[in-house]
Amino acid sequence: MDKLKELELKKRQLKELRERRRANPYESILDEILQKIRQNDDERKDINSMVSISVQTDIPVDASAVTLDKEEVHQVKKKAITYDKAIQTSALSIETPSLKVPTIVQETDEDDETSSISESSQDLIPLTTLLVESQQNSVCAKSFSLQEVLRGPLPSDKRSFNSSSISKILFLGDWTPNLELRPGAKLRCVSLDYHEGLVAATFQSVPLDKCNVLLTPWSHVLVFKWDTSQLIDRIDFRGQLLSKTMFLRKSVYSHVTSMLITSLAGKTMLYELRCVEDQASTKKIERNIISKNLFACPVHAVEEYTNVPIGYERFIAASSNGVLNEFNTLDLSTYADATSDRASLSDVKVVPPRPSDLIALGEDSDDEEEVKTKDPLEVAKKLFIDRLSKVAIYDRLAITAISISPNDPNCIYIGSEDGGIYRFHLDEVKFGALKIPLDNNGFLPIHSDRELIDESPRLFHSSHVIALAHNTDGLLMSSSLDWSCKLWDPLQNSHLGSIDVGSPIIDAQWLDEEAQLCGVLTWDIFHIIQWHYSSTVNSKTLVKQWHSVSIPKIIHKLTVQDSSCENFTCFKIFKQGESHHLLAIGCNHQEVRFYRLPMAS
Repeated sequence: MDKLKELELKKRQLKELRERRRANPYESILDEILQKIRQNDDERKDINSMVSISVQTDIPVDASAVTLDKEEVHQVKKKAITYDKAIQTSALSIETPSLKVPTIVQETDEDDETSSISESSQDLIPLTTLLVESQQNSVCAKSFSLQEVLRGPLPSDKRSFNSSSISKILFLGDWTPNLELRPGAKLRCVSLDYHEGLVAATFQSVPLDKCNVLLTPWSHVLVFKWDTSQLIDRIDFRGQLLSKTMFLRKSVYSHVTSMLITSLAGKTMLYELRCVEDQASTKKIERNIISKNLFACPVHAVEEYTNVPIGYERFIAASSNGVLNEFNTLDLSTYADATSDRASLSDVKVVPPRPSDLIALGEDSDDEEEVKTKDPLEVAKKLFIDRLSKVAIYDRLAITAISISPNDPNCIYIGSEDGGIYRFHLDEVKFGALKIPLDNNGFLPIHSDRELIDESPRLFHSSHVIALAHNTDGLLMSSSLDWSCKLWDPLQNSHLGSIDVGSPIIDAQWLDEEAQLCGVLTWDIFHIIQWHYSSTVNSKTLVKQWHSVSIPKIIHKLTVQDSSCENFTCFKIFKQGESHHLLAIGCNHQEVRFYRLPMAS
């Protein structure tokens, strides 16, 4: 009987305990923990939140605790020990670091107004130096130039320059970027270009010891205003050697400054800058880079098409392994003209003729006296076949210079390492190859009788062709490492003149086409050469024919002693006013010097 009473008492106590638990807002300790976890989940929606984890310890409850009333049970629960563990979560950056991706597009509001960098004032927000360590292609091909073209045409540029006449070379000043000078490496400027008050300079920092694999090459691209020495932007490249930086779309009035950067590894980059003014009237510069590995060899030959409609801007580039490509200057894509039946130029290989094609053409006598007695045209053909026989042992043509004919954009002239100048028509591409014709498409300049008698006949150059450039008259100037600078009339197939500067030529450029002046640079002297030629019109064919009046002359010189440097590396001539030109010349160190050149002799 006592046991039955004891069991009934325990049942009664359990029943009371269950009723007390129903009165509690939490049905159990587990429900309380789950409720806290749900609250923490709601708080976790914020990225920078505290994550709390509570652990409830077990407390032994004896039989006497069952008789406690409701308030005492709550006091026991308040004395429960809990352990809190907090974990601070940090927000992950969605933006990719600029060091890893060479393509950087800084977005702005559509309401922001854009203006030319050269027209902007001094209070603009400068860009920070960009460091590029990778050589990967750009995933996004979004360009500033393409956006501007899609918006519509801009008003034409009506600015004018007023300046006074000058009669001699005058030093204006120098600019030093203060780049890092690494021990065991030499720093030099390898490329200069100018457009609307801005100068783009390319520097190389290469090890003195070529076998030193621990010292990697560096390259720097800097854009600055030449008159105020204000640095606009700077990009540092690690482990890469850049060869050239040139402005694109010079003939188009645009708020976007476009540049092309080429490297010795075949990497090609479209580099864009624009000045934007936000709603707070704060001016800032935006940068955009599109990188593509389009070639596998150094790219030295680049030429942009001129006098083309907006949206049809393009340039042609060739590498030292004979690969030819044509790209759009807006987004660096392969140019394709839907209105033309000519196929797009993509990885076109420039190849020499096969040796078997030259066997039948090389049976003439090689006696020098007999060659001199022949017709000049026959002599030119014989010299060209002899050159092709040397080039035919290679599978491709090593291209070092290129120039587009101003009379026919479908006709190009290519200079190569063997010293030859070859004429090609771009519509003659077959099966992805452009073959050198046996007659050079009619471009076999005839030497005069005096040249055939006084010296051994020579066609084109005997060493690397460094530069090719046309003037507005359609005349072609070529320079080479064989110390010579020559002038040709491609339409009339004639050689107008030649001059020996006494040292290998680094670069050459037309200074003033109307005054028949050009600038030629060697390692120690900058020359200003004046050509003397005139034209006559054939009464029957009404074709203009050019003739040499006298031999070319050097009218001005600038030596390394005058510039207080060891040697010259590159130069750029740009027109400033109506009476003089400006010369930007790079030295063996990181200094760029500016001079004022006379327009006439």
